[in-house]
Amino acid sequence: MANMRPVQARFPHPKSRTWTLQHPSNRDKDDGNRAQLDHILINGKWIMSVENIRAYNTVECGSDHRIVSARIKIKLRVERQNKCTRTKFDWAKLKASEQLQAQFNVAVRNRFLALQEECGDSGLQAKYNSFERIREPIDKILRPNQAGFRRGRSCTEQVHIICRLIESADDKNLSLYITFVDFKKAFDSIDRRKMFEILHHYGIPDKLVRAIKTIYNNSKSAVLVEGGLTEEFEITTGVLQGDTLAPFLFIIVIDYVLKNAELNHATIHGINEGENGFVTQPRQCRRQPVTAIFDLDFADDLALLEGNLERAQSQLNEIAKQAEQVGLVVNLRMASIRDYNAVEHFNRRLEEMRSKLLDQALGEELNDRVAQLCQEHRQYMKSVLDTCVKKCKEDETMFDMIQTYKEDLKENTSLLKEKSAEHIEVVSEIEDKEHHKALLFQRIEKLKKDQAKNRELIQSQNKANKDRLKKLNKCKDIFQKHLSLEIRKIQVMSCDPPLEKMAHLERRLQETNNFSAFLANVRREFVALHGGAKTA
Repeated sequence: MANMRPVQARFPHPKSRTWTLQHPSNRDKDDGNRAQLDHILINGKWIMSVENIRAYNTVECGSDHRIVSARIKIKLRVERQNKCTRTKFDWAKLKASEQLQAQFNVAVRNRFLALQEECGDSGLQAKYNSFERIREPIDKILRPNQAGFRRGRSCTEQVHIICRLIESADDKNLSLYITFVDFKKAFDSIDRRKMFEILHHYGIPDKLVRAIKTIYNNSKSAVLVEGGLTEEFEITTGVLQGDTLAPFLFIIVIDYVLKNAELNHATIHGINEGENGFVTQPRQCRRQPVTAIFDLDFADDLALLEGNLERAQSQLNEIAKQAEQVGLVVNLRMASIRDYNAVEHFNRRLEEMRSKLLDQALGEELNDRVAQLCQEHRQYMKSVLDTCVKKCKEDETMFDMIQTYKEDLKENTSLLKEKSAEHIEVVSEIEDKEHHKALLFQRIEKLKKDQAKNRELIQSQNKANKDRLKKLNKCKDIFQKHLSLEIRKIQVMSCDPPLEKMAHLERRLQETNNFSAFLANVRREFVALHGGAKTA
């Protein structure tokens, strides 16, 4: 039953198709004896499936109720889900190239950096869950009149209740005064010191209150002006914008304000607890006490309910007084009181006067009674006239304010057009610079690629030269170690005694490079020369 919702209010129809009960004392076609009491409830999951709801006339069968029917269209077929086919990769190609394998390893190492930056602190979710744990116990303490930022509650529910209260007051001829209250910059003007005291008052542990204080300490902000940020300034009031816990803290403060205002209002007027506000059901017995509604709220939008104009004004005064203690200010321009039975009450009084005059037409006290009624009528008309004059003056003031607002709006519009033209020029310049920047980036990327290619070419050449040099050094070492040969030039400068074949032997030495054979030939020539000398 927690998620069951009424749906009649979503489909407006004429009264002939909405009433479901006719009072048995009057079977005539009189809308005053008819009421809409029978409703259709549906689970919130299927609320959009209802297409129409209305009441139908039925055959007379001894019942004062009519049939209420709903047209529902539901699609129960399960939607087909497209199967996701995974792309198969040939991982063997990575092993074929060392360069691809190196790029793959770098990409795998860098892939998780972005996830770490987005996830942040691993214990952040646990800390947030500790804050969320205060919702359920505090939600039980909060007044049921508040529907804003609470699970399973919505603004539609509050609007439906107000509509039903207006219909009930109209049927029972009761006065209903609804005061609509709005606060100036509600979320930005709450006194944080008072808010922390209220959290202690509602039984939130000191550890969590200190944690919330830590979040709110040294909170700063900046304003975006003409494409640039101003200097940061410290924020000392209001709840944090964008914080998921901020709306819940706000409705706790509003609940504190309304509780104190309701208690003070009851004390001033001597009303028992539970009888504050508009009485929807009077006391029947001890087991059925008075049922009353003091207010209906949705976040900072309040609707105060009363059955008396003086007490309605007292309601508004108490709300303003209690709200001022926590830093909230009532927006008097937006506040208004609505009496939905003033015209009906006036017509009813005229009808009563007419009937009494007809009943006393033949009596002796006719003149005195007529004079008294005329005097009452004059006084009532005078009060109505004063009220109308006051409303006219307020309307004139409102019209003047509207005219001033229109003039300011024209000036702001012209200024906005000028700013828009300047903005377009700045945007075009930025786009040109971005285009130029993109071209520069493309050139830089091209130069980087060329540089990388040249670097690879130079590295390959250096590597080949190093290999060649190593081979030459190796050959040199082998040549010097194993052969012990040296390249030298042999030339005969003189010969004593002179030999005739010395030039021939020297030429043979240059051709053959055989020094041992050269020495043997020279020795042989000297021996032959010495032998010829002895013979002679």
